Amino acid sequence: MPFGYAGFNNLSNINDMRLKPEQWLTLPDGRRYQGETNEVTNMPDGLGIITCEDFNHFYVGEFRDGKRCGRGFLLTHEQWSAVEPVWVNGSYEEVMATAEFDSCGRVIHTDRVGHYENRNIQHEAWKKESDGVWENDRFITPIATDALQKAPWKWAMTQYDCNHYGNSETDFRNAFSNHIADAKPDGSYSFNGSAYVTVFDDNHLLFCDCRGHVFTLGIDQSHSYTVGNECHSFHLSLNEPRYNELFESAKFDELVHDVLTFSPIMSQKAAKYFLRVFYLRSTVFMVSDESIALIKQAADAGNRYAQFAYGRYHVLKEVEENSGTIALQYFQMAQEQGLYDATAAISQAWDYGDMGMVDRSKSQQLLLDALEHESDFAAVIQMKHLLFGYHGSTPQTQLALEIARGLRDRDAKLGTPSGIWLFYYAIALNDLGKKDDARHYFAHAARMGVIDAWYDLALSECEFDDEGNLIDAEPFKKALNEGISHHSSDCLTMLASINYDEYPKLSNEQRTYELATEIISMFEKSYSWGDACAALMLGNIFYYGDVAQEENNNTAFSWYAKAALWDNAEAYEKMFAMVHDHYIDAELSFVDNLALNGARLGSKKLLAETVMAYTHGRLTEFAAEIEQYYCPIFDSNDFTIDDTSNDDNDTPEPPDDDGRFDAWA
Repeated sequence: MPFGYAGFNNLSNINDMRLKPEQWLTLPDGRRYQGETNEVTNMPDGLGIITCEDFNHFYVGEFRDGKRCGRGFLLTHEQWSAVEPVWVNGSYEEVMATAEFDSCGRVIHTDRVGHYENRNIQHEAWKKESDGVWENDRFITPIATDALQKAPWKWAMTQYDCNHYGNSETDFRNAFSNHIADAKPDGSYSFNGSAYVTVFDDNHLLFCDCRGHVFTLGIDQSHSYTVGNECHSFHLSLNEPRYNELFESAKFDELVHDVLTFSPIMSQKAAKYFLRVFYLRSTVFMVSDESIALIKQAADAGNRYAQFAYGRYHVLKEVEENSGTIALQYFQMAQEQGLYDATAAISQAWDYGDMGMVDRSKSQQLLLDALEHESDFAAVIQMKHLLFGYHGSTPQTQLALEIARGLRDRDAKLGTPSGIWLFYYAIALNDLGKKDDARHYFAHAARMGVIDAWYDLALSECEFDDEGNLIDAEPFKKALNEGISHHSSDCLTMLASINYDEYPKLSNEQRTYELATEIISMFEKSYSWGDACAALMLGNIFYYGDVAQEENNNTAFSWYAKAALWDNAEAYEKMFAMVHDHYIDAELSFVDNLALNGARLGSKKLLAETVMAYTHGRLTEFAAEIEQYYCPIFDSNDFTIDDTSNDDNDTPEPPDDDGRFDAWA
C-alpha cells in the first residue's frame, strides 16, 4: 500500500510503511523527531517529521526553535479491525472431486470450490490534513489542493534510485520514474514505494518518503541519504510541455500560461510556439484578457518574448488610443534584448506609417536584418509581400513556394513543425494552379492550428462557374460551418455575407426579424473574433439600411472606423466618401488624414486624394513620403482608379485587399 493512500488494506500485507519513530531523536517532552536540528539547542530547526500525540500522529515540514513554523502538514495513521466475509478455498480433495480429465489423464477443468467465512480483518489508512502555512505550532493558511496539477509541476517528474551494497550476491539497484501530476489529491505519491509531496514555494516541492525523510527539491536538484547498506537518491526534473499539441488544438491561453510559468529561462521550443500565437490576428483574438495580463507582467519583468507579444496585442487589437506608441515601446525593449521578431515588427511600423512617416527603405533594411537572423515573424511578413504584393512589392509566387517549403522542412527537423509555412505553401500552390495539392496543405495547416487556413480550405473544396458564382452553395456552407467551429472569423463573415446576399431575394414572409437579427449578430461575432471585413459589412448595412435596419450614418461611420482601425483600406474609402459627401461633419485635416492612411494601405482612390491635397498645400508635413511613394504612381501614364463604388441600390462588396481569392469580391 502506498504511504498516504486513503483506502484500506489488510495490515498483514503492509510492506511500504517503514516509519520507525522509536528510533528517532527523543525530545525533552517525550515526542520523537527525525530531521534537521539546531546545533546549540538540539531542537527541531529546519525540515523534519515529529510525532504529535502518539506514534500514529505526525507533523511533516518546517520547524523553527522547536515549533512548527513554515510549510507543513499533518499525517494520521488509523488502524481498525472489522469482521468481514472472506472466501476460503476448498481443500485439494474437494477441488479434485470436481475435476475433468482428458484421454491422457491430465486435468482440463475444475470447479471453484470453497466458502465464505467471517474473519476479523485488520485495516489501516493514512490521512493528510492541514497542508499549508504554520506559525508557532498553529495552522494559519491552507494551500491550493490542485497546485501539483498546475505549471510548472504538472510537467515535473522524479527519478528514484536505491542501491544496496553488501556482497556480490545481495547487491541490487531499483530505479523508478514518476510524474508529479500523478499524485493523488491528498498528495500521496509513488516514490520509493510511497511518499507525500506538496508545493513548498514557487521553486521547490516538499517531500516526505516512506522512511520519514523530509526534504525539498527544486528543478534539476537531487537529494540522497544512506540507511545501512542502502543509498537512496532522488532527483526532480521537468519534461517540457507538448506545445505543438496546445497550438494545434487552439488552446492558446493554456499555451501562453504554460510557457510563461514553465521556467524562468524560456527554451527555444517554448519561445517558437509562444511567438507563433502572436504572428496572426486570428490567434491573438483568441487570447483571453487574463493571459494578456500575464504577458504584460512578464513583459514588464523583462521577458523579451512577452514584450513582443504585448506589442503585437496592441498593434492588432488597438485597445487604447495610444496603442501604437505602447506597441513600439515594447518592440524596442525586445529588440534591445536581441529579439529579431521585434525588429521585424518595427519594420512594419515604418511600412505602415506608425512611426509618424512611411519609410519603406528603412522598413526593408530592418526586415532584411531580421531575415538574416532567421526571424520567423520577418519570414511571415516576407511571405505576404511575395504572395500578395503588399505596399507596392511585386508578387513572386514561385519564390514564396520555395521559401515556405524550406521553412517547413527546417522546422520539421528542429522538432517544431509549423502549420504557418504549410498555409503559405498552400496559397502558393493554389496561385500556381495546383488546386488539389493546395487543398491537401490547407487541410493540414488548419489542423495544425492555423485558423486562417479553414477559410481557404472551404474555398478549395467548392466549385465556381466562370463568373465566380457557386455551383452548389450547400457544401460551401458546410465547409464554412466547420471553419466556424474552429473560430474562423473569415468563415463566419463569409457565411453571414451569403445570408446577407440572399436576404433581398426572400419573400416578405421569409424576411423575419429573427433572420435579420441573426445576420447582424453573425457579423458582430465575427468582428469580436478580429475580422475587419465584418465591421465593414456592418457599416454597409447601416449605411444602406439593409436587412431591416434603419439608415444610420453615425452608426455606419462608427463601424467603418472600427474596420479602418484594423487597417482595412476600403473602410477608409467609405469614411472619406461619407465626409466628402457631407453625411458626416469633420475638419478638413481629418479628411486629409483619412486619405493619407488609406493611401498607405494601398487605396488608389485615396492615393489620388492624398496627392491632390498635397498639391493644394496640405499634408506638407508628409511631403517626403508623398513625393517619394504616391506622386510617382499618380503621375504615371498607366495610373487608373477602378471604380468599385456602389450606388444605393447595389449590394456592397467586402474588400479584396490581401491578394487572396475571395468569393465575395
